[in-house]
Amino acid sequence: MNLSRISQSIAIATVASLPMAMLGATAALAEDVVFITSHMSRSIAIATIADLPTDLLTAAATSTAPAAQAAPTAVLEEDSVFIMINDTSADMIEFYASPSNVDNWEEDLFEGFVLSARGGEVEVTIEADGRSCIYDFLAIFSDGDEVDEQQIDICDISEYTYSES
Repeated sequence: MNLSRISQSIAIATVASLPMAMLGATAALAEDVVFITSHMSRSIAIATIADLPTDLLTAAATSTAPAAQAAPTAVLEEDSVFIMINDTSADMIEFYASPSNVDNWEEDLFEGFVLSARGGEVEVTIEADGRSCIYDFLAIFSDGDEVDEQQIDICDISEYTYSES
């Protein structure tokens, strides 16, 4: 199989959609490919794919596995630190962040802290815990409003702003 004839997105999708059982001994390398494609340039990802055995890529191209199989979710391996901005007309009095696959909200990250309305900023740190990077946020404001934001990739943000629509 000649990788130069396959577009980057197809090559990446093909390797990312392989079932772990098919990957066998190269499972760790394939997980690195998925991680790299979400965090680095495509040229680096293609170089990593080129290192995979040709028979593995051929098996992927002829696999009957469903094409829509989800790639592994990135894992929070380092603390996520971002700036929270309150650009609303009410103070933010509580803030919760929980992995999207968890049914309950974890503890209030503000614990008595109030984020001022109209441009208040605070640095938020979510500790690395080996869980998914995909989180849900719940902000509670002094005027009684609650804003529930879903599926935030905390591994890929440097700031997060609440504003009024």
